[in-house]
Amino acid sequence: MSDSAKFKDTFHKKYLQEEMVTKRFLKSIAYEVQLNQIVDPKLKEHYGGNFMLQIYDKTCENIFERILQYDIVCWNIFYDYFFFKLDPREKDSDWIYIVYFKQEYGVVKIKDISIDDSSFKNMGIQKQFFYYANAKEIKIIELKVTPPKGGQIEYSPQTQQYATYVINQPCKILNIFENSFSRDGDYLMMGIETDDNQIDFTRLYFWSKDLTKLDVEFYQYREVVKRNDVRDDPIIKFKHVIQKNEIQFGIALRQSGSVDLYWNFTLTNSPEERFQDIEINFKALFIKRFTSERDKDGNDLGKMLSISLEHEQRLGIDVSEVVNFRVSKWKEIFYDIIRYQVKIFTKINLVNTSFFVAYNKVVSIFDIVKKEWKIHFFFPSDVIELLRNQKKTKHNELNVGAYLENGDIRMIDPADASSETWVLSDKIHKIEGKLEMIVSDWRDMASHYILTRISQGKTKITGFQKDQVIDLNGATQFKEGDELIRFISTDLQEDFVILSKSEKIIKTFTNQAQDKDGQMNVQLKRRFKFNEPEKVNEKLHTMVATKNEEQVLLIGDKDLFKLRVENGTITILKDMMIQSLQVIDDEYVYSLSNESEIQKSSGFYIQNANQFLEKQGKDASNFKLKGAIVGCNDLLDYYKEDQRIAYMSNYDSIKIVPVLHRCAIGFIGMRERKKYLAFKKQKDKLIALDKKGTLTTWSIQTGKILEHNTLHKSADNSSYSIFAWEKNDITYKASWYQPRVLLVDHNHPVDINQAEYFGDRLTCSLQNNVSYVKIEEKKFLRYKVIEIINSQEIEEHFSFVHPNYGEGRYQRMFFSDDLQFMLERIQNQRVFFYKREETLIPGEIRWVLIRRLKQFPQDLSECTNANFLFSPNLQYYLDYDKDDNMFVIKTTFDQQNHRLIPQGLMNPSKEKVKLIAKKFKWVDNSKIRIMNIEGFEKTVDINDNFKEISYCSVPMVDAHYLKDENMPGHFYYDVSITEEHKTKERLQRKFQEYYEAYYSDNLRSPFDLYEVLFKVDYNIDNCNGKLVADLSFSYFHWKLAEMMRDQPKFNIKRYQAKDLELLALNIFPYGNTVLHYAHKQLYIIRRFYKVMEQEYKRKLESAEDHESVMPFQIPFVRNFEGKTAIHMCLQNQNFKSADIILQKLCNSPIDSHSRQISDILPDLVEAELPILGVYLDSRIKQTDQLKDFRRGAIKYQNGLDYAVNTVELWPDSDHIQKKFFMQSNIDSEVVLELLDVPSVHCYQEKVSEQFFEALADCKKIDIFKHKSIQAIIDHKWPLAKEQTIKLLFLPFLFYHLLFIIYSNVFNGQTEQTDSALVGDRVISAFLYLMSIYFLQNEIRQIYMSGLDYLSSIWNYADIIPPIFIIVIVSIHLKLQQGNFSIINFDTVDDVPEDDGHVSISHKGGVDLAALACIHAIASLLMWAKLLYFLRIFKQTGYLIRMLTEVISSMRVFLVVLCIVMIAFGEAFLRFSEMSGEDSFILNYADAFVYTLRLAIGDTQTDTFNNTVQPTLLWILFSICLILTNVVMLNLLIAIISEAFEIINQNSEQANYQERARIIAENSYLIPKWKKKSFGGKNQYLVMARELQDQEIQDPQVEIQNKLLEVSDDLHKLKKEQQTQNEEVINTLKEIRSRLPAVVQAAK
Repeated sequence: MSDSAKFKDTFHKKYLQEEMVTKRFLKSIAYEVQLNQIVDPKLKEHYGGNFMLQIYDKTCENIFERILQYDIVCWNIFYDYFFFKLDPREKDSDWIYIVYFKQEYGVVKIKDISIDDSSFKNMGIQKQFFYYANAKEIKIIELKVTPPKGGQIEYSPQTQQYATYVINQPCKILNIFENSFSRDGDYLMMGIETDDNQIDFTRLYFWSKDLTKLDVEFYQYREVVKRNDVRDDPIIKFKHVIQKNEIQFGIALRQSGSVDLYWNFTLTNSPEERFQDIEINFKALFIKRFTSERDKDGNDLGKMLSISLEHEQRLGIDVSEVVNFRVSKWKEIFYDIIRYQVKIFTKINLVNTSFFVAYNKVVSIFDIVKKEWKIHFFFPSDVIELLRNQKKTKHNELNVGAYLENGDIRMIDPADASSETWVLSDKIHKIEGKLEMIVSDWRDMASHYILTRISQGKTKITGFQKDQVIDLNGATQFKEGDELIRFISTDLQEDFVILSKSEKIIKTFTNQAQDKDGQMNVQLKRRFKFNEPEKVNEKLHTMVATKNEEQVLLIGDKDLFKLRVENGTITILKDMMIQSLQVIDDEYVYSLSNESEIQKSSGFYIQNANQFLEKQGKDASNFKLKGAIVGCNDLLDYYKEDQRIAYMSNYDSIKIVPVLHRCAIGFIGMRERKKYLAFKKQKDKLIALDKKGTLTTWSIQTGKILEHNTLHKSADNSSYSIFAWEKNDITYKASWYQPRVLLVDHNHPVDINQAEYFGDRLTCSLQNNVSYVKIEEKKFLRYKVIEIINSQEIEEHFSFVHPNYGEGRYQRMFFSDDLQFMLERIQNQRVFFYKREETLIPGEIRWVLIRRLKQFPQDLSECTNANFLFSPNLQYYLDYDKDDNMFVIKTTFDQQNHRLIPQGLMNPSKEKVKLIAKKFKWVDNSKIRIMNIEGFEKTVDINDNFKEISYCSVPMVDAHYLKDENMPGHFYYDVSITEEHKTKERLQRKFQEYYEAYYSDNLRSPFDLYEVLFKVDYNIDNCNGKLVADLSFSYFHWKLAEMMRDQPKFNIKRYQAKDLELLALNIFPYGNTVLHYAHKQLYIIRRFYKVMEQEYKRKLESAEDHESVMPFQIPFVRNFEGKTAIHMCLQNQNFKSADIILQKLCNSPIDSHSRQISDILPDLVEAELPILGVYLDSRIKQTDQLKDFRRGAIKYQNGLDYAVNTVELWPDSDHIQKKFFMQSNIDSEVVLELLDVPSVHCYQEKVSEQFFEALADCKKIDIFKHKSIQAIIDHKWPLAKEQTIKLLFLPFLFYHLLFIIYSNVFNGQTEQTDSALVGDRVISAFLYLMSIYFLQNEIRQIYMSGLDYLSSIWNYADIIPPIFIIVIVSIHLKLQQGNFSIINFDTVDDVPEDDGHVSISHKGGVDLAALACIHAIASLLMWAKLLYFLRIFKQTGYLIRMLTEVISSMRVFLVVLCIVMIAFGEAFLRFSEMSGEDSFILNYADAFVYTLRLAIGDTQTDTFNNTVQPTLLWILFSICLILTNVVMLNLLIAIISEAFEIINQNSEQANYQERARIIAENSYLIPKWKKKSFGGKNQYLVMARELQDQEIQDPQVEIQNKLLEVSDDLHKLKKEQQTQNEEVINTLKEIRSRLPAVVQAAK
């Protein structure tokens, strides 16, 4: 399988298809801890059972627990009681259990009096009587027993202590329950199924409480209306809830699948549809539809209906919402009922790939990679908290402390460094008192502050960190009534605060653990005063400080409080319902929140902390990332080292996800960087080799571990480390040379013979002189170059022994791409070039010195650790020649000049030498990439006269990197170094990389582009931190984009400028941007650009240096279908959005988008967007290079008042000089401007043909007044005109002249002499040839244009004459030969004249009338075609345009005129038919001609008086004459005058359109070689013109010119000064060299 095919397999399912959406992406990047699978044999063995029955109170405390072997058979719950019945197989299953809540959960066991009848499942208590029922019978048992407090007693009722009541048939008892009325009253509530299968909610009274009387009576609770259409359809399932207001909601499922809906104990609705299942909670009713559809895993793909209880009595299918069915979602319906009381799992923690879960007295560890529960630790007391801890001696190694209810902290330690197995430590830390609160630091959750209550009600704060327990009471001075609160601060050392309502103060504390042991050092940091402490009426769990520190946020379970630091005022944001939160990157708040008015459902949310400060809660951007049950289950943790967030989704699962607002994903389970030797990015995978010889593979898209493979023991690299001469040397840690890496073994020095190794380098000219090489401190070590091949294999390319000069002593080694050469740079500016030589030992080589490089450009090379000056094969390197002031490419072997780099590309006169070098890069061994001061980048071939291969304008480049040589790093190697949390910088750089890949590297395949979108960042913490997956998008922003697309009323105003900037910078899978997603949402597009413009203005106003403020660019790129947002707008005919986007692109930088939309410029012309002309003119820009040309004598051509030509985006200045200027003594102020509209001016581009065809057909002539359009036409016109004249006009003149001669001389006008016959034959031959010539041109056009050829009227004038002329000439030739077969429509036989000749009208029996018609039409069209060619010339072109426009304007008028004339003609015809011999019209056609003659004044009325009705005829005649001769003709004149006026006013535009039409029609005439020589491909139009007087007089222009002149003068002075300085230095050197001789002579 090819690499391409493998890559496609990798990405196909996820990212190469449009259906890849955020939902699937989130699922792929998340780990799920399956809590419902936590029970395994070890856990069952420990508990001694398979099930655990637990009861929780309102405070979420577990107040009752029982271990069972089997699930309970039935249960019921009242306000004060819980009833359950055990499985018959269970021990003590012959008892019924009642838990008394008010008796400290004491249990009464009642002997089951119906043990043999398993149908008894309904239970309840009322006034010391226990009711036990099945469908027909009710057992009433007198409870003469006092329940024990917290204990258990047994009660076996005697026969007289119970009685049985049987209800009548066919009624059935469905359930027993209570409400507040029955609890306070003297009855029990029951649900009874009636004979028509509905539920009669009734009250059961036992009046006398005497079992012997059994005076039981039922009272209906609500009226039950009989229904006749339901019978024998029993209820098989019934669910109901009673809300706090005592309103009941219920749903019953019958055997047939029908359901009944109940509100307030009344049947309200019975839908006709059949259903499969029912469920209910306090929010809604849920009904499962029938389906047979299953996915590949067998999961149900059906639908369910959700009916909100808010509809109350309107419950019904009509108010339901259809949602997808999932088994997990069906379970959550029940979970929603218990979530505020039941908290099974108390704490979670993540260490590497081990996930800790605490519950009851157990801590279980889940392996998230293997997806299995590994081990359980059991404790004697409940586990309240899990404390993440850094070991005292090894701060990078983590263990976990289980904080027990009895105050013990039991440590769980990793059994080895891999942390894959865990053991329980014997060490126990003791915390005094009963726990009240634990607060952990937010940095890495490894410092813990424990608040306990000790004897006599006193409180104590204890610290726990690095296996140490510290008493913090003295440091904190905690008082009764104070609150210990977690503090998330911008100061990394601030961990917690103490809030004192009595003192109205908040104190913050820092942990400054600076000693070696890391012992806590807690100190008071600052104080916040606050007023109105009564406003804070709930317990707080977190305080958050913001960047500006003007306000802090105090967060409780219900409300959020904003404290203004300046004056201590508190503002309350009601009902935020944040149960737990984590603040990441100082402003993103991840929270588990319950539903409220602000968020309609509970879930996992992300908020912007700054928006809480600036807006009210309801207006803040509360963004739900995922649903979660929450309630009292507030498990939410952030693990900084692993860059993961864990939250409890429901009782069945915990989700572990990356930081969802970042575009960087950490690789889960990755250890410290120093533990790894090599990495390799292989398509969408990252493979890492650690020192133990294990190859670990991660997915780059998800950050998940895919596999582990252990190498064979023979590949032992445990003693090796990555070579670096100092700690900051990242040469082989960065991505530049990966996957190859140079390793060195410092632990085993090699004893070697230096004389044999160094050879001549140890010899000196001076005898008895020890060489520097010999005395230099060094050790010989073994090196090896290795490379990861795949996830199971590495390759050791070679090993060698080489000197190592020790840490901190400069030594750098680089290898050629073919590993045949090595370059070594060592201290004292020594540079050596080696060649590889094999030894007798396999795999071991030695390096043979080729030469030492002298005068190496050390100053240029030190801007980065990368060996950027040298080509990949080390054969060439970049140097700077100070004498010639030029950069050169030198050969490494002899250090001779290989190529001189033109100053137009790298000009030391315009930029500083080091700054130019920092923007230089080798692409391969023959191509280099460079960038100028404007951010224009080009790739050139050094072996092809520096021919441009590709180019682009790198978007949003920081001006400091382009202009400031003091900025650290190299643009191509070091600019991307940034921290993982700097999302904006990462997205911005990713945008640049994507743009460079698309245009500089010419990558178009999705497979190649995904290599750019999904990369690996090696540079975290200067290549000392863990690697991260570097994506071009984040889940959070991708989800926002989907919501913009899918929600018609998406509220974009809730998001700040910073949020929108980040959103705009994302490039999502499939290459889409936010503009692709929002292209149908016009108001979103407007809002986006408006916010960006306002933010840019704000930054400009606040900035001291305006150049430092970089305009924001919304990425405007093509997706993988080659479409931009404008493409999609046109495709959907959303022209308004296209117009808006185009308007906003007007002021964007050069090459930011123009090439992206060049292919649809013809479509934009056809769409006639109002902004198009303005947009095109706005693309007339000036580069800094063009601004340098301020004076000169312009080469004017083709009668234009400006010069227009094509150049590259970054051209050589000499080329501009040659193309636009001539030598002259008279210069003038000039300006050169570039038109950033590529391709449409180039004859070689197909889009250029389409663009001119669109211009030719454009109805809006105003577009031709725009300077940009005129420049494009003016550029292409000379060649089109030249070829049209040469190949069409001049041949046509000759052709037309021949035809005129032929028609007027040889068409029977002269005698048929021999010489005339010869002339006839010659001209006929030429006419044949010329006809064929013109016909083949037309055939070419037809072939190229297809049916569009027929749409132009001029094409008929082109193709008909040659055909007719061939016919005419052929007939005449046949007539002359007498061989032509003749048909005559007038006579059958030829009629001879008196002289014996045959008349020409009857010659040979030919119908010469038809021949005359053909000849006449041919002559007319030949003259018409002459008019076509007059369009070429400016003086006549607009007149021809006027003629065509007038005719076009007359179309409707002529239709009306024809109707009028036909009407009158037919009226005249009727009179003529009845007039006999005095008829004046012969037929219908003659009637039309007669009326037409009347219209032009030919009034033949001689026979009118002899007609049958002369009076009426004269009246019609008068009306016709007035209407046609006066009204219609004057109307025609008005229409013609209006058309004339329009064309005359727009004569210039009309002339340009005529030229555009000629270019469109005749570009096929230009041969390919001429199109190529004309140039323009991958180039831009540049216009040179003289400055007008008003422009010269413009003060700003004058100032600019003066500044430029001063700059030039300063530059010249600087150059002169530099020359003088060099001369002085040379003189001083010469004097210094001669001085010793002079001194010696003086002595």
